[in-house]
Amino acid sequence: MPVLPHLRITWLFDIKNSEEVAVTGVSATEPGWTDTACETTFNALTNFHLDALDNAMLAFLTAANQGLAMAHWGRYTGVKVAAIGADGKYITDPILKMRDVPQIGTQLGPLPQTTVCLSLRALTSIGPATKGRMYIPYSTVISWDDTIAPRMLPAYAQNIANRGAELIGSVNNALEDVPVGRSAACSILQTTPAGSTKPPVSQLIHDVLVGDIVDTQRKRRNRLQEIYSSAAVDFGRAAAADSAGPAVE
Repeated sequence: MPVLPHLRITWLFDIKNSEEVAVTGVSATEPGWTDTACETTFNALTNFHLDALDNAMLAFLTAANQGLAMAHWGRYTGVKVAAIGADGKYITDPILKMRDVPQIGTQLGPLPQTTVCLSLRALTSIGPATKGRMYIPYSTVISWDDTIAPRMLPAYAQNIANRGAELIGSVNNALEDVPVGRSAACSILQTTPAGSTKPPVSQLIHDVLVGDIVDTQRKRRNRLQEIYSSAAVDFGRAAAADSAGPAVE
């Protein structure tokens, strides 16, 4: 399905001592971008830019008093950037920065599927490419108020939304003038069905919303293998009757 050429920034997470992984990410593009323009920007990225993208997520996860927390068994491990062409495929091999020391969560209790969702919005709600989502792996809120549970405190939702907007802004800043004179920015993309004459569409991410209900990731765990415990059912009298054989009249 045709799509505007774009950079795909993906942050990597895992569960410590397991092969289970999860990701979240955002796309960045410019109106009218071609595969060549996208590749030119991609090739201009350096370790400086990767560090900036890494630090953007780290700042989001560790902001003081924001209300969001990652599970104590969850780890943020690195960032990947890929150049995606109009055909939806890699233009060239992606680049990867793995953290020397993964950022480990601190919150006890969350389930592996638990996530706080950042809802992304364009400036207008009319037309295509107006809504997107970022699911933050293994995340929840730091505490609950029993008077409104299971809803998070309004202050937490607002703080997380603020930090989410800062995350998007930090990505935009990292990509500014890369290369000089070009500035890809975080955008919501709309693909075009095969055979359609309509061009793919993008709109800049203008706002970040956070609902007050902690969500679940759409991608369920697939590498975290369960270890089962078993218990036999005691059938009592029925079992004794079966062992005695059929009744004789």
